[in-house]
Amino acid sequence: MIWAGRKATCKPWQMHCMNCWQTKLVTVECPNALLHLLLASLPSQPLPITFSRPFTPAKLPRNPVWPIRIRNWRVPHKVAGTVRNLGAIIVDELRFEFLQHALQQIGKRLSLLDLGCGQKPYRELYAAYAQKSFGLDVPTTQHGMQAIDVQGRGTELPFSDQTFDLVFCTEVMEHVAEPKRMLQEIHRVLKPGGYLILTTPFLVPVHEAPYDFFRYTPYGLQHLLEQASFCIVTRETFAEAFGVLISLLVQLQLKFWSALAHLLRFPRLYSLLNPVIFFLVYLPQRTYVALLKAGRRVKGGERVIRQLSYTAKGYGVLAVKS
Repeated sequence: MIWAGRKATCKPWQMHCMNCWQTKLVTVECPNALLHLLLASLPSQPLPITFSRPFTPAKLPRNPVWPIRIRNWRVPHKVAGTVRNLGAIIVDELRFEFLQHALQQIGKRLSLLDLGCGQKPYRELYAAYAQKSFGLDVPTTQHGMQAIDVQGRGTELPFSDQTFDLVFCTEVMEHVAEPKRMLQEIHRVLKPGGYLILTTPFLVPVHEAPYDFFRYTPYGLQHLLEQASFCIVTRETFAEAFGVLISLLVQLQLKFWSALAHLLRFPRLYSLLNPVIFFLVYLPQRTYVALLKAGRRVKGGERVIRQLSYTAKGYGVLAVKS
């Protein structure tokens, strides 16, 4: 982004909408969001947004509507190589760690299919492990078409048999009305001994409606994968009971600030309290992740975590074609 010939960047807490706290690129068609970004410019912490032409405050409206008033205004918060949702740092951190370990366990592969790729938030992660990668998503995706290489559906993959060494499918299966058929298609396009890396949420709100159909337990995932002739290599839980509780409190806190601003008819309240809100949301989640990782290294810690993991934010599975 160019402002008076200089690069403009933002503080992390000024990169999210209080209404959704999701991720989506800001475009030049959103002058209100741009004004917020310009006002938040810093000499460091680069923001992963670029524009094809200079954009100055003179081109912005005199009486802007602040981001809290902009429906579906979203900006990516890029941390540790992946797109972040500030309201879900816990599950994002644990998911990223699982994906990284799974790729390390598999090793380098020739070809990869990112099924339901969206904006390819993990492209930088898997690029080091695959010589060639293809992103596939449906034409009706809410994430835009910029990153998609091939349009299609998971239940009818437009590829020949035994095409890929690895299929990468993150947070997609809950949006598929025929999951068994999709897994059979993945099995078909995988080479013998090929791998599937799959993640899916569990205790999370309905999202991308009306295409949000299912939530899967570990046993449900195992049943579906075995029916499709997959063998599970590893399985991971993304946050146990305490992590779920912290995530719920964080979401309630975000909703509270949003509701308070609307109730007081003072939309700039969010802007003024941005740093405070950010740390109230950020620190509890970061602290939990650090304690969880420490607990895994303590004797008996894994057993306690396993007992609590029946309540989880989501699951990750590494499976091999059998």
